[in-house]
Amino acid sequence: MIDPVTLLGVAARSDAESVLAAMQAVAGPKLVVAVHDDVALFAQAAEKGRALLRRRDKASLVKALFAVQRRLEVACQTAAFLPADPGGAPCPAQALQGMLADAASCVAASLAQHGGRHQWEVTMRWPAEPALARRRDDIAAAAAGAGAGPAGLAEAVQAALRAEQAFRSDALREALAPLVLDIASQGNAASETETTLTVLVPRHGEAAIEAAFAAMPAEATREASADLKGPLPPFSFATCTIASADADELARAWSQLALPPETDTGDLNRRWRAAAFEAHPDRNQPISGNAPIEELGASYRLLRDVLRSMGQGRHRLADLVRQGRQRLVTTPDPMDGVPAAVLDTP
Repeated sequence: MIDPVTLLGVAARSDAESVLAAMQAVAGPKLVVAVHDDVALFAQAAEKGRALLRRRDKASLVKALFAVQRRLEVACQTAAFLPADPGGAPCPAQALQGMLADAASCVAASLAQHGGRHQWEVTMRWPAEPALARRRDDIAAAAAGAGAGPAGLAEAVQAALRAEQAFRSDALREALAPLVLDIASQGNAASETETTLTVLVPRHGEAAIEAAFAAMPAEATREASADLKGPLPPFSFATCTIASADADELARAWSQLALPPETDTGDLNRRWRAAAFEAHPDRNQPISGNAPIEELGASYRLLRDVLRSMGQGRHRLADLVRQGRQRLVTTPDPMDGVPAAVLDTP
């Protein structure tokens, strides 16, 4: 068996053959598949030695990363697929089967919830000149306030471009929000005359994006063109990866949340709610002074991920230490942040 490998993602066992064929059609390292119950885990050989040395030049690195991206794209277009973060998912090939067996139920649940979704990059562009012409009076007033001269005028023009960008970006987000499953929290743009949002839609749901453009006010789409890039794997919304934690980290987290000698996810969630309530900064007299709420949250997430990978049942800290050395982690549940009821008596 190949060793080491890089995790690519997860599909249903029934789709494994078609997903594998689609990935094999893209040139790249040898593919490896592990199967357990109804889930198939895909990985590819990780380059090492001289191959890695050759990748030090930027062109080769870009080519290698593009090949991984293309494999993930064709996989998500072929069937429901949960992508992994290749940069955070290296492991020995011999460990794949065991990790999948330990986390099969969690992986299957995450695949069912997130696998049939696609990510799209939605970009809207517009020419600068007409937008600046409509804001001529604002630019003149801003330039006068900033002082006469080229510097004041340039500053006023930049402010007008940013205002136009903010207006169109807000209009695009508002139109997309009721029609798509989710929008990434951070937008991005390559210039001041465009806006780009990352959205999540059901498989074959790109018509919702087109409907959003139609719903935008005319002044927000004036002279604008739109580009859609996708379907892409939902990296911004749902991924799986391979994680590890050392014994000291787990022991510290266990102690911070004051867990009993044996625990399960129910115990963990109850202790997290109680600890978050006690440590919340809005309380006049916090009961818990051992760790700030951010540290408690990190401890909760660490223990939750390890427990989820171990399946149902009660476990000791020693069990988590053995499991925590390397585990398959899927999309976290909504307990990531402070619970909404944290200010209520637990």
